[in-house]
Amino acid sequence: MKYIVSTIFCCLLMSCATSDRVVPAKNNLNIKNAIPKIVVQPSYPQYAAMNKIEGYVKFMFDISKDGEVINAEIVESVPNGVFDNAAMKVLPKWIFRAASENGKNIEQAGFTYTMQFKLAP
Repeated sequence: MKYIVSTIFCCLLMSCATSDRVVPAKNNLNIKNAIPKIVVQPSYPQYAAMNKIEGYVKFMFDISKDGEVINAEIVESVPNGVFDNAAMKVLPKWIFRAASENGKNIEQAGFTYTMQFKLAP
C-alpha cells in the first residue's frame, strides 16, 4: 500500500518540460532545420517534489547527422544543481529529424533549450 501511494504521489508530481523552443543559432536558406521527433520527459527529482521546488535547466547542444543530441552542456540551472541530473539523463534520448542541405543530412550546432520543472497544480 505504501508503495502504491508513493507511486501515485510521484506520478502526480511529474515534470512538465516546456521550452523556449529548440532554436538553432543560425540558419541558411538552403538548410532545412532539425525537427524533434522523440522528446523524452524527465522524472521530477523526489527531493524537489517533496520540498515543492520548481525551476529550469537551460542547455546548449548540437545535433548530429543522425539526429542525435551531441555536445550537450548546461548553461544555466535554477536552482543550481537541483534538476541537472534529471535533465541530463533524458536529453541524450531525444531524437531529431536531422537537418539537411541539398538533400544530405548535416550536423547543426548551437541549439538552445530550456527545460522547465513545474509541479502539477
